[in-house]
Amino acid sequence: METQTIQRAPARIAASPAGLAYLGAAAFVAAAGWYALAAQHVTVAAAPPIGPGVPLQQGMRSHYRWLATTLTQERLYVSFE
Repeated sequence: METQTIQRAPARIAASPAGLAYLGAAAFVAAAGWYALAAQHVTVAAAPPIGPGVPLQQGMRSHYRWLATTLTQERLYVSFE
């Protein structure tokens, strides 16, 4: 008569810890580079200057139109976090 025992199969790790660390570091560098480009107004247009003779309503309208164009960029930043 033979006795059989049940053993657990060893768990397989999908990615090594070193590979995961390199991937995280690369994502951090990419996000930092993208932020630097945005801060220098390379990937996003600079805020429109509002002159001293411009009425408040018109100045706010031009500022908020510019702000709306930056929202997709902000969503991209949040997706990296």
